[in-house]
Amino acid sequence: MDPIRRNKATDRVANMKAGNDLIEPGKDEDVATIEEAVKKGTLDVKCLDYRCRSVYLPCGSFQPRY
Repeated sequence: MDPIRRNKATDRVANMKAGNDLIEPGKDEDVATIEEAVKKGTLDVKCLDYRCRSVYLPCGSFQPRY
């Protein structure tokens, strides 16, 4: 899947909403962007939870902490 870009940068929140389960290589700023979007309400925590489950459940158990 090609990433969604805005202003020559990858829009991590838009990619999560579009179904991207994995961000590689992943940077601290990506985590901060996603956390901020959840806090602001522009990314539903249920969407984030779903994306995490699709990656982590096949590998073992995942228990969200919220």
